[in-house]
Amino acid sequence: MPKLLIFTASQSSAIDARTNSMSIFEIIEELRSPKFPTRLRQVDFVVLWQRQKNEENARLEQRIRIERPDGQEASVIKSAFVMNNARPRKINRLDDVPIHIPGEYNIERYARPAGPGD
Repeated sequence: MPKLLIFTASQSSAIDARTNSMSIFEIIEELRSPKFPTRLRQVDFVVLWQRQKNEENARLEQRIRIERPDGQEASVIKSAFVMNNARPRKINRLDDVPIHIPGEYNIERYARPAGPGD
């Protein structure tokens, strides 16, 4: 499996078209709201991998799951990607994430080899 180098949530991110450099803006460390329920307008999950030996062009499925304080799933993203360079990156955007109750929300990230239909 590839080595995880970066996994972060931010308000936005961008890839420069000329240099292919990645920028991450307004990293989300903590959310505060005067009332609930509320919504997180937009969140980018930025993941950077380091390919390991014999993983060139390997297909992986990534899953990012947000769990509410009561254990219920708030959102989930599933996406496939290919290990087509030494440090592949994946940016997944979620719009309008519901924040129903106060407390600690857990964000889990999983990766596994993708099957033929993934």
